[in-house]
Amino acid sequence: MLDQVNKIIQDPSKKYNEEDMKGQSFAASKLCAWSTNIVTFNRIYKEVRPLQLAKDKAVEDLDNAMKELFKVKEEVRKLNEKVDTLKKQLEGAQEQKRLVEEDAKKCQDKLTAA
Repeated sequence: MLDQVNKIIQDPSKKYNEEDMKGQSFAASKLCAWSTNIVTFNRIYKEVRPLQLAKDKAVEDLDNAMKELFKVKEEVRKLNEKVDTLKKQLEGAQEQKRLVEEDAKKCQDKLTAA
């Protein structure tokens, strides 16, 4: 039906526009303008609606991705805390090892001297 109306609107010989209709009737000219605008709106809406739906899906996907990113960043933060704790433990163990090795060397030197 819209295709048929579109043909009438676009056909210059039909003179279906507001200006030409003013000569017939003021009310007819306004009805012509209204119907032309409705058809134009429908055409544009059919183009824009899929884009709106795609945008909404993209926004939803972005929100989901951001939530997932937040979870991953939180997990990385926890893992970095564990790594820092383990590094401190390693440094403490290495220092203790160094002290034990020094003490063992001193004891060995005493045994060698005796």
